[in-house]
Amino acid sequence: MCRSIKTIALQKTSAMKRMGLRNDLELGRYTCGVELRQFI
Repeated sequence: MCRSIKTIALQKTSAMKRMGLRNDLELGRYTCGVELRQFI
């Protein structure tokens, strides 16, 4: 669990740096989509 949480945090920071997203809601939606893709 700890590793997954850390990786998710890294993905969020990298996504913010790449896309420049400042809206937490948009970032949350993006991360949720990535997580769903991994599970599926």
